Amino acid sequence: MPKIVMAVPELEQSVTRPIVLDITRQLFAMTGIPPTTSIFYPGDNGRAKQPNSGITPDSDINNAPFTNKITIEVEEDYQIDHILTSAIYRPENLFIFRDDRIETNIKPIYSATDVTLSFHFRAIDKASCMRWRDDIKTRVSMSRDVINHDLSYYYLIPPEFLVILKELHRMRENVNGYGEDYDTYFKANSTQRASYITNLIGTQGQWAISETQMRVIGVFDFEGVPERGSTEDEGGTWSIGFSYKFKYDKPSACTMSYPLVIHNQVVAQNYRPDAPVDTPDQHVRSYSLSAENFYAFEKKTQLLGTPQGVAIPSFDEFIPASTPVNTMRVFTAMTTLDPAAPSLLMSLTNLGVNQVIDPDILAFITGEIAYLTRARQSAFAISLYRNIDLLEPNAVKVMPNLDVVSNIELSTRDYHHVRLSLATDLSQLPIAARDRMRMHGKACQLILMALDPSLQSRGFIPILVNNTYVTRADLQRAIDEINRVVINQGDHQVRQFNYTEFYFLQAFRRDDLAT
Repeated sequence: MPKIVMAVPELEQSVTRPIVLDITRQLFAMTGIPPTTSIFYPGDNGRAKQPNSGITPDSDINNAPFTNKITIEVEEDYQIDHILTSAIYRPENLFIFRDDRIETNIKPIYSATDVTLSFHFRAIDKASCMRWRDDIKTRVSMSRDVINHDLSYYYLIPPEFLVILKELHRMRENVNGYGEDYDTYFKANSTQRASYITNLIGTQGQWAISETQMRVIGVFDFEGVPERGSTEDEGGTWSIGFSYKFKYDKPSACTMSYPLVIHNQVVAQNYRPDAPVDTPDQHVRSYSLSAENFYAFEKKTQLLGTPQGVAIPSFDEFIPASTPVNTMRVFTAMTTLDPAAPSLLMSLTNLGVNQVIDPDILAFITGEIAYLTRARQSAFAISLYRNIDLLEPNAVKVMPNLDVVSNIELSTRDYHHVRLSLATDLSQLPIAARDRMRMHGKACQLILMALDPSLQSRGFIPILVNNTYVTRADLQRAIDEINRVVINQGDHQVRQFNYTEFYFLQAFRRDDLAT
């Protein structure tokens, strides 16, 4: 499922400006600054609203050279200590758009931000300025220098997300749709905090999300009282500078996720990843003794990435909600339903471009057809997923010609995947299953090599008898060695579980196997 992150565009500093002006007004009331004082906050664009220039009447007065005035400068810095803990894909923040029927959602990303408001207060004379300064001292002595704020603002939904959403809605209604127009669909699945905003002349409209953050603590950045200040010009005005600091979680971006198949239609190329998904650990790694000991920490990051095996098609980053216990992926195949044959999902003999199952593995799977959907009854297993959910084993079966078909009725409103997996602990298989595997000697060797490629160099790959089968003792010896490594090195086997595509789906040098 593609996941896209985009920065949130700000229209006239939609987040920062209302917060700064709101806090300034609260400070007016808290510190006794005359309510007629003008606020000059040009922001990053260097522009300020002219008095009485809005569409509704206001009480702003014209600025004069010697009237009360506050000039504001804002400095924002992300908290470095919180960058790596920001919630992006993991569940944390509330959705602002969510359609569970096609598993599409949008949610914000917040960045912990330190804000410093630098105020330059110009009073009409020194006496007024000193009176305000003395009042600040009194308020600080009453422990009123720490203020609790509720910050209200809005942020915009990235317009790119809305373009994608319109395309997903079109596909949703194109096949087996629900009969909803886009506007109805968008409003029904969006948060109630969403609203459509424009500029003063009704153009440049965009969808915005309003929010209020509560219990934000602000403090004055001085000890006791501000500095005395100084005279400003020949008009007798007096100015004082002081700072005010607070921290809050600023909406800095949005993330969007959606499936690659919408109502039995694959999304267009410009709405999906361009390149194949990178799969970690494609090469055998060698470590020094100390580095090997640190691998247990390194793998925690690797497990967050793409699972082992191959995705078909290569751009499909399908990660299911659950998988059969003690199995590893050989491949997952994204399927669409053919109206002429709605039960046919795929064929194991035709995986697409550059993907061919090894003939020995295919011959072994052919003999395992009766066991592929039964838990722990074969080295391989076939599973069917509706969306990201694993269906019951009897929902799918493999035909004698190796076509994979469904036993239940499937809907074009869902998307489906077929997963071919390999058992990671062969000791859990019944003796009959292990006997069937060892009678396909070359397939047995490939399976063991996929589980632990180092078995060959350590002399644990069973030797083929009559170029046909391996003995039960040799197979058990290899299984015991794999499990011994797992027990001694914990989850070290995770690193080794990335070779199924090499041994099962690509050309393999036969002379590397023991005969």
